[in-house]
Amino acid sequence: MKIRRAAIAFGILIQLTLLCSLTFAKEVPLPPEHFVFDEVSAIDTPSRTELERLTNEHERLTSEQIYIAVFKSLDDENIAQYSEKIFRAWKIGQFKKNNGVLILVSTHEKTARISVGFGLEHLLNVD
Repeated sequence: MKIRRAAIAFGILIQLTLLCSLTFAKEVPLPPEHFVFDEVSAIDTPSRTELERLTNEHERLTSEQIYIAVFKSLDDENIAQYSEKIFRAWKIGQFKKNNGVLILVSTHEKTARISVGFGLEHLLNVD
């Protein structure tokens, strides 16, 4: 009887832990229309316009997609895990080619990460 109660309590604890981790995880915003997402307006308008022009032109010429995402904070989220969430949610790169790049910057944590799709790892190794 005691073992059963302990097992039930343990199961409830595990479920609560999973629920809390899902509840407090930083949400992934909708993908930007032109490859540049800037939550804090860290990029001035002329620079943003030029970045959008360059990333659009690069995709047109190569089919490779380069996204730039600037966030105020990661809200205690691991940058590697959050960048993978964004990479998947925004469907960066073409499905069959997996030829996308995400440059993620967090101003509060003063950190950045470059995530590369498998299709471009031979050209852009970030390890």
